[in-house]
Amino acid sequence: MNPISQPSSTKLRRRDWNVRLGHARDKTMLSFRRKHVPSLDPTSWQPFFCEVCVKGKCTHYQVQHWSDIPKDKALDLLFSDIMGPFNDNPLRYLHILTIHDNVSTYRFVFPLKTRKDAPAAILEKMKHLQVKLWNTLKVLHRDNV
Repeated sequence: MNPISQPSSTKLRRRDWNVRLGHARDKTMLSFRRKHVPSLDPTSWQPFFCEVCVKGKCTHYQVQHWSDIPKDKALDLLFSDIMGPFNDNPLRYLHILTIHDNVSTYRFVFPLKTRKDAPAAILEKMKHLQVKLWNTLKVLHRDNV
């Protein structure tokens, strides 16, 4: 069994927790350990080198603030989210993709058989909207896609 996917009650090394918490910084990891896993053996938290963390810090860029994003015309800002899986669906659609335009308030809902179908459905709807509304998409905000 992969140590990253083991239950948290098992003995994990600091490197494993680093991966499990999305390459969080040391201060965050120690705070998480104290708060949520106090039984974790502190001797297992030895210093280590994480290449992914170093690459992430080297390519760090400033996040665009919401106030900097244009929101005046349709397709300036689209929100997208995926829900599921839903197991009791007779049509065998396990996920639902929603797309919402911030200005026009157009909303679209797509049933999907697999989560992997979401990017293709988003691209298809983006192309359709760009032709219909005579505008190009500026910002796409995705949750869980």
